[in-house]
Amino acid sequence: MKKLLLISGLFVGTAFSSSNLAHAQLSLGVTGGLFNQGVSSDGERYSNNLLGFNLAGKFGLNDNKMRVGLNIGYFFDSEDGLTIFTQPITGLFEYSFSDASFSPYAGIDAGIYRMGASSDGGSASESELGFAPVAGFNYEISDRMDLNVNIKYMYILTDVKSTTGVNANAGIVIKF
Repeated sequence: MKKLLLISGLFVGTAFSSSNLAHAQLSLGVTGGLFNQGVSSDGERYSNNLLGFNLAGKFGLNDNKMRVGLNIGYFFDSEDGLTIFTQPITGLFEYSFSDASFSPYAGIDAGIYRMGASSDGGSASESELGFAPVAGFNYEISDRMDLNVNIKYMYILTDVKSTTGVNANAGIVIKF
């Protein structure tokens, strides 16, 4: 964990020191989406599709070509009194390929993925490290608002078996 924090700190510090902060821009976004839990490392197929949302705060660098920030999400499914959930809490880095109204981007989220289940009888959860390559686009609706669509391939590292999943999201980004 300490290594991950050190590497993240060095990466963000390098991005800030090499950028032109005069053109920096803050944005806040909310997206709704579907998280398909995918397959564990032993080939077990999960059947749950979790619905939820992501909140993302981003700081634009180099005329907003690069963005760094924080992403917090919550995806869940309830059935027969049992609720399962996945909660990503990640740092993010994105690179935008265009500054036009339609702006595709690619990036990565890395951080903690909290997974668990709860029912009337109690609850259990665990937190694991993971990362997710991201591809998406922003479409400018106005000077201060974008439509954001993205897809993430999540890879969550667990002690017993690693888990993969796909997360598709769409929502609004407000630019400050």
